[in-house]
Amino acid sequence: MWELLTRLSVRGAAARVLREMGKEVLRALTERLREDTAGVVHHAAGALGQMGTAAATPEVLEALIQALRDRASGVREGAARALGRLLPAHPEALRNFLCTRPAPKTLEGVFRDSPGAVPALRALLSDPDPEVRARAIRALGAVGPAAATPEVVRDLLARRLDKAPNVRTAALKVLR
Repeated sequence: MWELLTRLSVRGAAARVLREMGKEVLRALTERLREDTAGVVHHAAGALGQMGTAAATPEVLEALIQALRDRASGVREGAARALGRLLPAHPEALRNFLCTRPAPKTLEGVFRDSPGAVPALRALLSDPDPEVRARAIRALGAVGPAAATPEVVRDLLARRLDKAPNVRTAALKVLR
């Protein structure tokens, strides 16, 4: 019995240490996103994207969005890929990202081949802000064939009748 309790307490302590290390790793990688060296920023963004939803904190997402404005294309591409993996796990951050008026190339970089983003983007098709709805539609188009499910097509067909002309136009372009 004593051996079992000892093993359980050791495993619990190990889990606590790993949790704390994870926080430190996130903090260190987020700091690397603010460096001047493009290679360091690119690799930090890639590592954060690989960490998945555990890295989808507001601080990390904000730092990645800032990295999208970097002069180095490798930094922008790395940040876009990481955001494509992390934003769907944080619906409010996804909405905020779409409110930043990302350029079409940025939307494509973030959402290309990101089927995990489809449910969160679909949810934004009902957003009260027509700009958010239009950008969510464009982002769904950027996801590519993985977003062409019957449900998404049905949602886009419904948006053809949206009150906002920019939403209707975006839906028609993506459907085409």
